Amino acid sequence: MRKRIIYSIALAVLLVSAQNSLGQDWGLTFSAGVASSQMNDLKYLQEHILSTYPVEGKITSSFPPFTSASITMFKQLYDHIRIGGGYSYS
Repeated sequence: MRKRIIYSIALAVLLVSAQNSLGQDWGLTFSAGVASSQMNDLKYLQEHILSTYPVEGKITSSFPPFTSASITMFKQLYDHIRIGGGYSYS
């Protein structure tokens, strides 16, 4: 029960601080992620498509993990208008 109260208070503090930060004129955001994909579900479709090609192909069943990161800086001009720039790497 005590952990639930602490988590609720922490969540409330984060949400309130996020609401207040929207009124600031400048902003800086960071994001990062990792994803992976498997194509096992599409094996039969790939086999059918490759059978129609005049050249021999290879079926790919999985891909290595995909990582990405981005940073964005902006200036808020009006309530609904922001200008800025960012950089993304993947």
